[in-house]
Amino acid sequence: MNKKKLYKLIKKAVNDGNNQRYKLKDTPVTEERINDALFSESTEESKTKIRNLITRLSHHRDELDYNINETTINISSSYQENFKNNKPSSHFNIQIIKGVGFIINFNESRILMKDITLYVEMKEQIKKVSDQVNQDNFTELYSAIMKDNGLTRESNLDDILNGL
Repeated sequence: MNKKKLYKLIKKAVNDGNNQRYKLKDTPVTEERINDALFSESTEESKTKIRNLITRLSHHRDELDYNINETTINISSSYQENFKNNKPSSHFNIQIIKGVGFIINFNESRILMKDITLYVEMKEQIKKVSDQVNQDNFTELYSAIMKDNGLTRESNLDDILNGL
């Protein structure tokens, strides 16, 4: 085998390997891909507490990282600062897996709990809170932009004239 053919064969093998690796990496987490043995059964208390935690965190959408797709919801802090009081805090990540449960990573600890209804319930709750946060942010940003650009007086006059 000459060098040219060998080079083409190696290049094809590397490309095939890379393509396979990316396919595996991009495969979403699903109920079928979860090792069920690692998840503990949730108690009613833990189910109530996780819902309370996620609901409260959803009100701080702008300070946290959210990623929601068809099979998972991820909520994480991406910086080493507590969003409530600007003090140093620890990184956390909450992953909710549809039809399975949730995983919480905090510092060096991790818990895996089963809760098959959590994804559906929290997706709706997060959407509801996010809609309200968007409305509040829009009103605040609109007012700030109008004021900073000297457009408030002009807009108020237009509103008065249009109201007549």
